[in-house]
Amino acid sequence: MFGRYACTSVALWSDLIVGAFGSGHIRIFSSLKGSLLSEVTAHARWINAIDVAPANGMVCTSSTHCGYLLVKCGSIFRSISPNRPHNISGS
Repeated sequence: MFGRYACTSVALWSDLIVGAFGSGHIRIFSSLKGSLLSEVTAHARWINAIDVAPANGMVCTSSTHCGYLLVKCGSIFRSISPNRPHNISGS
């Protein structure tokens, strides 16, 4: 369904499943229906880890190119709004 890239990390938040993929995509699915709600190209390469802050839905990802990205799971339309990615120095 999503090509040849593996799902590398999964997090749950509210009624959402947030998945990170080897293609660099973040995809949000409904845990109730299993349907894809939103997708964003977050990184140029493989995403190693993903986590969601329970209090506010902020998603943090890290990737193989030593970058991290913070995105917000929006309550309206369950959309993703990417913030500016940053490189981690000394990695």
